[in-house]
Amino acid sequence: SSVQLDRPVSVSKGSPIVVKAQLLPPLPGKSAQLQKNVNGKWQNVGTAVISDANGLFTFTAVETKRGVVTMRVQIVGDIASEQFAIVIR
Repeated sequence: SSVQLDRPVSVSKGSPIVVKAQLLPPLPGKSAQLQKNVNGKWQNVGTAVISDANGLFTFTAVETKRGVVTMRVQIVGDIASEQFAIVIR
């Protein structure tokens, strides 16, 4: 299986960061967690999300400080997406 991402490259601080992850092959009812890298460790952002009938996860997060945030989507008990950077401006 693999994870395809649809995510912003940059957002304004305090604005919603919307990350969509598509699990392939599509599996409904899977659990996934948006994570960010803090000092070299992956930490969960918000609560876990369950994939819809098409295997799509939608996460929303907010960052209040400017900078670059490194994130990934971790499918619970399964694979993680590639990590990606979002510029908070």
